[in-house]
Amino acid sequence: MKPVTSSSGRQQKERSVGKNSATRCAFTLVELLVVIAIIAILAALLLPVLGRARESSLKASCLNNHRQIITSTILYADDTDGAYPPRTRGMDQGHPCWPGRLLRYYSNIGLLVCPSDRKIPPPASGTRQVHPADVAPRSYMINGWNDFFLAPKRMPFNDQILFDKAIRETDLDEPAGTIVYGEKNADSAHFFMDFMEGEGNAWQELVWNMHNRNSQAREEGNRGGSNYSFADGHAEYIGYGGTFNPVNLWAVLEQFRHLAKGN
Repeated sequence: MKPVTSSSGRQQKERSVGKNSATRCAFTLVELLVVIAIIAILAALLLPVLGRARESSLKASCLNNHRQIITSTILYADDTDGAYPPRTRGMDQGHPCWPGRLLRYYSNIGLLVCPSDRKIPPPASGTRQVHPADVAPRSYMINGWNDFFLAPKRMPFNDQILFDKAIRETDLDEPAGTIVYGEKNADSAHFFMDFMEGEGNAWQELVWNMHNRNSQAREEGNRGGSNYSFADGHAEYIGYGGTFNPVNLWAVLEQFRHLAKGN
């Protein structure tokens, strides 16, 4: 005969098995602390990598903005016998500043803002101009061509003399080495980079490290850099100070291209 097992005995055995199973599935405090420590280590390793990947993406997007703006400038020059946008004040609809003049070529005003620039408040721009593109938030400024127009007359910076002046593509002997657009300080409303104005807009208005300027980069000895677009149509990232040393890439005349200050 088969032994008879009471119902109370079976229940007690099932409770014992369930208890042992729960005990086997549970983490001990030590195991839990080890898991947390591993997660913390992985996060510490991955976050800087993710941050650099994000900054690389923003920098690439900014370079794309530069390429579209310089392409718009070249198309504009094709329609104006090789002349770049003139230096205007933008006080009437018929004579906008460069963002307004080029809008029909680049179409999207959002291209005027670098993705790495500040969001709140947005980067400054013109306030008295009448064209919507001239007062839209803006991260970029155009070369003011100071040396080309002022040096032959042996004149210091003079906005009145520069007014309505427009450089032509044929005036640029080194288009692949001459900057047309750079990245400005977010608080600056300047449209033109005038390196002969005051102490020089290079020090007062430009941002030399729009990209890769976070604390991690500084700890690695990297002071960052900014994006620039050139008269031949290309755009590139240049490290901090590299647009003035050893050559002033904002200058047109040879004697000014080699008068760079140390950085």
